Amino acid sequence: MESQKLVPPRVFNLDHVDHKLMDKNDLNSNYNMADAVFTACFLNTCLRHCDTVGMANFSPVVNTVGAIYTHSEGIVLRPSYHVFDLFTNHTFEEIVHSVLASPTFEVSSNGEEVTTGRYLDTIVTRDPATNQLGIVLVNLHEEDTINCRIRGLEGHQSGQIQVQTLGADSVSTFNDIDHPHAVSIAESSLSNVDWNQIEFPCPAHSVSVLTTKLSVE
Repeated sequence: MESQKLVPPRVFNLDHVDHKLMDKNDLNSNYNMADAVFTACFLNTCLRHCDTVGMANFSPVVNTVGAIYTHSEGIVLRPSYHVFDLFTNHTFEEIVHSVLASPTFEVSSNGEEVTTGRYLDTIVTRDPATNQLGIVLVNLHEEDTINCRIRGLEGHQSGQIQVQTLGADSVSTFNDIDHPHAVSIAESSLSNVDWNQIEFPCPAHSVSVLTTKLSVE
């Protein structure tokens, strides 16, 4: 019997607190909508490579660079908290293969070779027990809405598609004691859906999750 080489699982730990700059790390203005978009893309990447990613940690959770900020009168839920909320409550255990065509941009840093990135990032998940589908759409564009067309669900029917969108007025918007909901999740739904081609306008610098329960005709 031929032996097989096992790929060791990868572990990611997001712990980047500079304890010498603890006071600056605790500024809510450091954690804005751009940070939320980055967090969603990172989680999408982990899910896309779930066959080799054994663990992904977020540390710390409270204060400093954490998703929750505490103060004498209560708490502030930072934008990254809402990203984890979306992924925890609106994505599912099974990853569905998907193909993405997206507008692109070019980027380079420190004199490195120019690379091409995509303005849209996505992952599709499914609950095999209930046949629920969760489609994550992340729009990295700072200013433009991107009209998304979702194909491949022909023959499926559902009453509505529920939409949860995390967004803000700008990429620099953040939550603070005086404005705790500047970055927040808005709920909506898509009705009278054309299942041959679902269309969804993905707002600029946003994270959206579309969920529905599919049934075969």
